[in-house]
Amino acid sequence: MLKLTVNYPDRDEECEIVKRIAVQELVETTKPVLSAETIAGLRAAVQSVYVDERIQRYVVDLVRATRSPIAATDSHAHHLRLGASPRAAIFLTRAARFQAFLEGRSYVLPDDGSSGG
Repeated sequence: MLKLTVNYPDRDEECEIVKRIAVQELVETTKPVLSAETIAGLRAAVQSVYVDERIQRYVVDLVRATRSPIAATDSHAHHLRLGASPRAAIFLTRAARFQAFLEGRSYVLPDDGSSGG
């Protein structure tokens, strides 16, 4: 057997991970409904939505808070059993960019990505 323990990155490392990975394109196999050029243009537009470093740090802090619920001030912290990984911060950042894009903005607001739809 093999056991490998992987520690979470520190805050600055996690912010750097989000900065680098959150803008990478995902490749999936789907039936075409838009041209490749249209999709590439939309992806580029969403990826160009500005995320201020303060918002990025807020997202990382939010995700990190799930890993130490005792330190969290939320009264629901006792419901957490496992903390979120850095991928959670990456996808929250992507969701916030997308929401800002859908609302016609070139920048993310603190509430973007939190409406759930």
